[in-house]
Amino acid sequence: MPVYKKVRLIGSGSFGRAYLVRDKDDEQKLYVMKLIDISQMDGKMREDTFNEAKVLSTLKPHPFIIRYHQSYIYEDHLCIIMDFAAGGDIAARIREQKRSGQRFDESLIKRWIAQATIGLNYLHNMHILHRDLKPQNLFLTANDDLQIGDFGIAKILESPSACTQTTIGTPYYLSPEICKGESYSLPADIWSLGCILYELASLTVPFHANDLKGLVDSISKLPVPAMPSVYSDELRQLCIDMLNRDPSRRPTAAQIIRLSPIKEEIDKIKSKRRNSFSTGIAPLAPVRSSSAVEAA
Repeated sequence: MPVYKKVRLIGSGSFGRAYLVRDKDDEQKLYVMKLIDISQMDGKMREDTFNEAKVLSTLKPHPFIIRYHQSYIYEDHLCIIMDFAAGGDIAARIREQKRSGQRFDESLIKRWIAQATIGLNYLHNMHILHRDLKPQNLFLTANDDLQIGDFGIAKILESPSACTQTTIGTPYYLSPEICKGESYSLPADIWSLGCILYELASLTVPFHANDLKGLVDSISKLPVPAMPSVYSDELRQLCIDMLNRDPSRRPTAAQIIRLSPIKEEIDKIKSKRRNSFSTGIAPLAPVRSSSAVEAA
């Protein structure tokens, strides 16, 4: 098993930290290590924490999903090793565009949405509901390719039509059915991706409010805003379709892949990556270690 050397802290939260780490046997290889303190957690919280490693371990390498390498216990911490996205995340790119006062080109928006949809279609085919799609969880490679990440609250469903009822996710991207406390399934991810499409075009989220109750009411009741008219009618209609309040009327990821204006981007991606959607090695099994991390 590789030994990792910490390079720098890249994020932190109430229970964990994320480090950029280097493989000591090959210093050209950089990864992200999520280090989550499980020592003070009760049984349910610990189970939820191990969920991300469980979900990631079911996935084969995919070009548009952050690649998982391994997980293990180290000094009362769960360590999850994943690829490092050198290009940052979509949220940072949106902030940059806001500061510059310039909109994203439609071609770039379509490329990112196409890549996100391919990744989401793979997850949904695996019966995995992400439940927290947002710009901060869509990462970019050095080549500006999008990869879906952060599966901390993802849910593995028994079947594509199975539903869940836990209210969870980031408020601005919650679907109406979640806001109303109803059961929800894969279409909730499509709503979230529709919100991201709107935000890429408008540089703001589709629904605003001063507090959580107001936001829930806005998502549940207010008219869905239209994307700026500078974008094509086809792309604007796709956003409207994805933000349909009736989950049964939202397109599935598989349907979006076949829809104009995304299909053209999908065809470009497939021509460049003819073998990357079906090949790959199985993820490494979780292991225990007490000496896998070294301080910088």
